[in-house]
Amino acid sequence: MIKLDIKDKKILALLIHFSRFSLSTIAKNVQLSRENVDYRLRRMIREEVIKSFTINLYLNKLMHTHLYDIFLKVEKIGIEKKNDIIKKLAENPATLKIEECEGKWNIYIGVISDNMPKLTSVLRDIHLLCDYHLSDIAVFPAAIKMFTERLFFLEDINIPLVEGKNSDVIMYRTMVNVRRRITETHFEDKPPCEPLSLDKTDKKLVLLLKENSRAHLTDLAKQLDISPNGVNYRIKRMINEGLIAYFSPVIDFQKLGYTRAILFLDLKEDNPKKDLFLNTLKKDKRTEYFNHYIGKWSYVFTFLVKDNTKFQEIVYSLCEKYSDLILDYHVLWSTKIHKWSSIPEKLYSFH
Repeated sequence: MIKLDIKDKKILALLIHFSRFSLSTIAKNVQLSRENVDYRLRRMIREEVIKSFTINLYLNKLMHTHLYDIFLKVEKIGIEKKNDIIKKLAENPATLKIEECEGKWNIYIGVISDNMPKLTSVLRDIHLLCDYHLSDIAVFPAAIKMFTERLFFLEDINIPLVEGKNSDVIMYRTMVNVRRRITETHFEDKPPCEPLSLDKTDKKLVLLLKENSRAHLTDLAKQLDISPNGVNYRIKRMINEGLIAYFSPVIDFQKLGYTRAILFLDLKEDNPKKDLFLNTLKKDKRTEYFNHYIGKWSYVFTFLVKDNTKFQEIVYSLCEKYSDLILDYHVLWSTKIHKWSSIPEKLYSFH
């Protein structure tokens, strides 16, 4: 397990807020020299605490599509056979995410589909691959998938304030305001938004940012054969139009001693405590994602936790405190990530 000091954690927190912050902006906000920040950042990359820098998109602004989370229970199966099934599922162009889990289900698959025939095809492939080993399957259409602050590693440390008037800070504040607007209008009764119109250069830029969201404007400009100002304009447009949700580092949370816990909740919808309860969980530093499913498990939170037993105790206490709200719950533990992508490159070719 790799240990981070307070300065490392604050640098990481700023990068989670906005991975395009310059070294100078980070240095100013954590009160270190630019050289020291650069050294610490390179060390976290070298030790693979930070695996890469990428982007998270609001996919409904990219295409007319739906997200489905599929949970499988496969039994009486050897490791080699299970790995072969997972490998083949990962090769499906509709698959964004695959994790092994412990609990009610032991494989999680995140799938994107723009129509029912494609989803049906994925489900058919799952049944054919798993055959008699498949004892249970649950398909949850994701009505809402929200990102949270994801500052699990800060624990009792205060979140660093982002100060300054540099262009990167201004872009970050714009992004925060757009995310707030999108979050506030999520539950409004309105027709689906139209996907953002992207030309070939925009699409290539999205892929370049997916591979390295900290790439300099000049490097991006060379690869796109346009000016740095042109790149900056396109990035700003994607932020303002609500396509790019986050510029983020991909963190290996297991190297820091954390485990991903998925909490499934069945809540009494007409209980007046519901909104307060959900907002409390959303603001918890350990919260990574919030999903609103269609079905029994209507609210699902993903947490990054250091002590599994302590987390179970917290869940028990929540159930006691909100016994009139929580009808049922289940905790699923992630054990291994096989695929984790934010963009369906093969299904909707950007080339």
